[in-house]
Amino acid sequence: MILSNATPDRRIPGSKLLAWSFLADAAADLGFVAVGAAPSGKVPAPALAAYRAWLDDGRHADLGYLARNEAARADTSHRGILTGAKAVISAALPYGSGATDQGVWGAVAAHARSIDYHAGMSERLESLARRVVARFPGARFRVLVDAAPIMERAWAMAAGLGSVGRHGGLLVPGAGSRVWLGEIVLTDVPVPEPVAPRVPFESCGNCRACMDACPTGAIVASGVVDCRACLSYHTVENRAGSLPEAVAKSVRLIFGCDACTSACPLDAPGVTCALPAPPEAGPPGIGPAELAAMDDAAVARLVEGTCLARTGAAALRRNARLAAAHIAGSGIS
Repeated sequence: MILSNATPDRRIPGSKLLAWSFLADAAADLGFVAVGAAPSGKVPAPALAAYRAWLDDGRHADLGYLARNEAARADTSHRGILTGAKAVISAALPYGSGATDQGVWGAVAAHARSIDYHAGMSERLESLARRVVARFPGARFRVLVDAAPIMERAWAMAAGLGSVGRHGGLLVPGAGSRVWLGEIVLTDVPVPEPVAPRVPFESCGNCRACMDACPTGAIVASGVVDCRACLSYHTVENRAGSLPEAVAKSVRLIFGCDACTSACPLDAPGVTCALPAPPEAGPPGIGPAELAAMDDAAVARLVEGTCLARTGAAALRRNARLAAAHIAGSGIS
């Protein structure tokens, strides 16, 4: 359900259960741009098969946790998610171009230019879950934001939020792919009827702008991103002292990469970030070169309460040195 078109009595797509008609307004009140519900259970077989092939090809790099808990990942009613689950609510919160580009945040990918979305989105999903429980007393729930083995894009499509684009992100009509996704898994609620299935890449047509824009060729096929070549993986997850040469020469930001989403013509302009800016921007004029010279304590203060904190000072300085070298070599001021 795309909330910009929601009316007070609008139902979840495909659902004849009036009991769920409150969901759109409740989510819109909390800043979500899309929400939907699907019956809990097994992940659609094509999505699960594609994920297993991605793992078999080693495209998850050294992120071993992505290969664990297969049974829970395949079924949200599994005890690894929530035993007895009846429904999965998927919701999208917009980040647009980020909450700020001041100070060092101008050299950070848009999704991380705010307080840590894991905490910020979890808080809003908890609020939405409490509204659901108020309608269905006795229901139990679990909120998930990148913290459990759940295939969030498959569930977002099952709930009618949008379709996956060639860059692998979910494309929400009217908002594009610059959204954070999260889920609420619930027991003891009415089971939503399935919505009409969304097809991956249905919004893309013949466009492959995102694939062409990737500086390292990490999008190896439609919807298939190879972490071993992805700038986001290396600048966020890779803690090594140095990066592969083909990756290192392409680093432009100290955290993440916006190349594929920036190229997408379906990313709507003017979408604002739903979460507040980080508490610390650093001294005026700070950039990658200045961050590269900071000690651990200074870096920790700068990124406290944001996604960057988990990457650590050493890796952020490594990224900053690479980004600063690009700025110096290209004459960017």
